[in-house]
Amino acid sequence: MHSFPVRLPAHRLRLAALLLLLISSVWAGPVFAQDEPDPTDEDLSASERLEALIERIKLTQSQLVTMEADFEQHKESQLLLEPEVSTGHFWYHAPDRVRWSFASPTDTLVAISGGSMLTWYRDLNRAERVDIGKQADRVMEYLSASNSLETLQRYFSVRVTFPQNDGDPYSLQLDPRFDRVAQRIEQMAIRLHPEGFYPLYLKYVEPDGDVTEFTFENILVNEEIADETFQIELPDDVEVRTVELGRGEGG
Repeated sequence: MHSFPVRLPAHRLRLAALLLLLISSVWAGPVFAQDEPDPTDEDLSASERLEALIERIKLTQSQLVTMEADFEQHKESQLLLEPEVSTGHFWYHAPDRVRWSFASPTDTLVAISGGSMLTWYRDLNRAERVDIGKQADRVMEYLSASNSLETLQRYFSVRVTFPQNDGDPYSLQLDPRFDRVAQRIEQMAIRLHPEGFYPLYLKYVEPDGDVTEFTFENILVNEEIADETFQIELPDDVEVRTVELGRGEGG
């Protein structure tokens, strides 16, 4: 295994931290009583329904330990001649272990565990390692991230479309309140399961116009996931790059 340092583009770190954020810490919070207001209650005002939704998200997501799902990623970028569609499988274990396995169009694995991110380009027989511990915290702060949806609301205006029929998701549209946030992310959209309140769909738009969308299917919540899932053993012939975080890009 050969190892040499390179620099990590800031957008790659933002993507890794954002996805970890949206699956985990955005929805973390204290447990509330089961008799909290029902966000589907049409007798409540719009603001009361939003607050009820926040409380129910906290209650349900505070009990989230593991999640895995098949995913499809749709990417539009000025650097791409046409939109790119990727598929694969996703695993999450609270509080900070994540694995993305891209099956097509490229065979790539991204794993985050213990403040370290590994990207293994299996079709190219090379990999990159980067310590994202403190930098990930900074990225989450830039993206209005801490540990509650109330914090997210301080940085983004939130609009909710409530389910009209049984099985319809909650749809959240988030727009930055401040220029410093808009410089890093222009818009976010999230669709939540109507009962589990976990993400079914994520979309974020960057200031340069790049759009990334994730759709999750075959979702399993709080099923056992082996520790080995997040422990990636690289073959000896893989070329390994030790990545240094880039400067001057917000990363």
